Amino acid sequence: MKKILVMVLVGIIGMSALAGCGKSEEEKAMDEVAEHLRDEAAADGVDLDKMVEEEAEKYNAELEAGNKAIANENEFKESLKNNEIALIKEKYEIYLNATDSETAKKAAEELNKAYDEYLNAAIGEYISEQGAYELLKRNDIYAGKVTDSELQTRVNYLDNCYGKNYNKIKFFDDDNENISILMYNETDDQIVSDVLLVYPDGTVLTPNLSGISEPVQCVEFAVNRNSLIITNYSWAYEFTSDNAVNSIGNADGSPIFPEGDYSYDTELWENTIEEYNFKME
Repeated sequence: MKKILVMVLVGIIGMSALAGCGKSEEEKAMDEVAEHLRDEAAADGVDLDKMVEEEAEKYNAELEAGNKAIANENEFKESLKNNEIALIKEKYEIYLNATDSETAKKAAEELNKAYDEYLNAAIGEYISEQGAYELLKRNDIYAGKVTDSELQTRVNYLDNCYGKNYNKIKFFDDDNENISILMYNETDDQIVSDVLLVYPDGTVLTPNLSGISEPVQCVEFAVNRNSLIITNYSWAYEFTSDNAVNSIGNADGSPIFPEGDYSYDTELWENTIEEYNFKME
């Protein structure tokens, strides 16, 4: 309230001081108000003009300090953009475009390091932790650090799928978001061959389809922790990591719905790193 009152006084006294001869009735009235205020203040031992001048100087100093703080913050954010954030973008591009697992691993490590360095540099006087994440979004960075499971999935893809002649590549996600990758070839009439399953930890299961007595055609897959089930719902075969194969069926010939994780509608239409990045966003 004091600042508001002082600014009102600044306006009144300032206008009365600036107005010259030929004053309007309104200006004359303001002169009278200003003079009355001076007299009232003087009666209380206050030099109103001096007080107004001091408060105006204080206000201008605070305004200047505020503008300087804003300029410093903008300069700080621009520095982050040109240095720490630019480094994150650079490492992220390398990570996304890596076509071999060693390059991907190195890029992920460097990306995570750059991310930590950015947070350490950003969070402080001008930016909160939440503000640091918002600044990344404003600079078109929407991903966080690379998690171990995310990196392992990419490594499994690069080591086992990328550059290989599989025309079907599907992903299976368990309850803990660990992703298995299934790849195989399928003809136009849906006959399946060359099946290979990579578990989240990199373990590979290669079922011997010759153990299936029926044509492997129009089938579905169910992934379990230690096995892969291939079924057409009238029959099913379970393949385990020790290369065993077990026939599964219902004695009455009723349909079979094996337990396990089924493909979650993520499939690569093309075996390219661009398609992988798009589907795994």
